[in-house]
Amino acid sequence: MPSMRRTVPLLALLGLGLLAAPAARAQVRFSVSSYVGVFLYDDGALAFAQGEGDPEDAIRVDPARFLGARVGIRFLERLSLEGNIGFASLSGESESLDDFEDREIEGDLSLYSVALGVDVSPGEKLDLVVGLGVGGATADFDLQEVDSFSDVVMTARLAASYPLVSRVRIRGDVGSVLEFCDRPEEERFAACLEDATLTHVELSGGLQFDFF
Repeated sequence: MPSMRRTVPLLALLGLGLLAAPAARAQVRFSVSSYVGVFLYDDGALAFAQGEGDPEDAIRVDPARFLGARVGIRFLERLSLEGNIGFASLSGESESLDDFEDREIEGDLSLYSVALGVDVSPGEKLDLVVGLGVGGATADFDLQEVDSFSDVVMTARLAASYPLVSRVRIRGDVGSVLEFCDRPEEERFAACLEDATLTHVELSGGLQFDFF
């Protein structure tokens, strides 16, 4: 039976693709944007030891700078599809637990998703788009010699953009990233104390370039 990690993204992407089919018969607008922001990593379910001691709050991850890019296509006047990829360098602290000592930690996060957006302010200069998407997140912390772990994510965001000059807009995003974290059965390092949903927050801004 296919795992959730495989089934959810495939079904979601298929559904988004079917919704995009009418774009071939309508005038479309393409956009490309880059952004910089802050990523607030939910460390509430992180654990790095199994054994004696309480791993709750064993790892604390600081807010991290977030960099990335988005590519979008607007169709049917108010609907759009957008692909997103972002990266963050994570850092924080780990407390003494079991045979682990206090130490600073570092890690890398890659976030990728595809979202369907709805323009809630058609015809206005200030463009407000609400989007829901699906994708994945890959994190790699420097704790023990273990492979990075990847999980399915669902995203929700509000994007606001305003024209600066022709085909160039300034844009800001507020997003929530729900990560469906599965606890590995045999790994000593685990992303979760148990199967859980982590809630990350993304704040970002940048320039958007439109192409008709």
